[in-house]
Amino acid sequence: MRLPNTAHTSRPWRIHELTRDFRLEDVWSLPTPGGRPDDFPRLVEGIASGNPSQSPSFAARTLWAIRWKVGELLGWDGPDAGLGSRVPTLGDRLPADLRDAPSGPTFDALPFTSLYLLDDEWAAEVANRTVHGVMHIGWVPDGAGGYRGQMAVLVKPNGLLGSAYMAAIRPFRHLIVYPAMMRKMGRDWRVPAMNRDIAIDLLDRLHKAQNEFYAGGSGAALRHLLAPDITWTVPGDNRIAGTYHGLEEVLDYMRRRRDLAGGTFQMKRRDVLVGSGNRLAAVTDGFASIRDVDHRWSTVGLYEVIDGRIADCWLLPLDQRAFDAIWSA
Repeated sequence: MRLPNTAHTSRPWRIHELTRDFRLEDVWSLPTPGGRPDDFPRLVEGIASGNPSQSPSFAARTLWAIRWKVGELLGWDGPDAGLGSRVPTLGDRLPADLRDAPSGPTFDALPFTSLYLLDDEWAAEVANRTVHGVMHIGWVPDGAGGYRGQMAVLVKPNGLLGSAYMAAIRPFRHLIVYPAMMRKMGRDWRVPAMNRDIAIDLLDRLHKAQNEFYAGGSGAALRHLLAPDITWTVPGDNRIAGTYHGLEEVLDYMRRRRDLAGGTFQMKRRDVLVGSGNRLAAVTDGFASIRDVDHRWSTVGLYEVIDGRIADCWLLPLDQRAFDAIWSA
């Protein structure tokens, strides 16, 4: 949600003393409510590790791809257009205490450079042929006893080119780029750290619901375990291969699998692997009798879990050729 400029200017941020010759472009409330005081580094790391080329939004990915291509063709992003060449870094303006503070993380994909990182404030800068910009992230009370992130964008356009560029991209930033970024940030923020016991319980309930459905059940239990906007991918060259979007398409895929196996298809979990975040992997054995021939195979299922439901699944057969043969019969 966009905020009035005073949400930034009224707070005693240290960035004010470094950016008096910059224009405050806009201020945004970040969808990270309920944070603890010590959650700020988690927000900072999440932003620094972001990669817009992998945004879930096709429109946002396309806009970023166009921007990088135009910048490449026109030389906007070359070494002579950035920090320390076209413009001096704001690091030269840091007072002694900020110079001695941690600078903050290195960005994985975006061309920003961290300036300083405090307990409730982080700033990073970027420069190219069009603009010298600053992203400022603050950690502010959310009004409900917790904390949330707040982002301010400050810019110093490079002459008429920079002013025209900022005006041209403003509607795309507000209508496409930022909403996509906020949606992903909100989803990532809500995801609790996955642990193995939670993963095993969820997968056991999922497999039980699938086995009941494959044996002729209604699928009511599955509807409680699968997200409405789920994506389910089955690779290979066979009668069930494809990428299925949304709950109804995924249930139709499972019905097709049930019908091909004549109600004999069953699954058994073998092992579960978890890491940080909301993704997990499970090795599962499958059994079915198709055209009076008994079959057994194994897959690795890669799952994404959001709000306790399966939001994405990608099946990886351990023997793709055998899997294709079984499900092509």
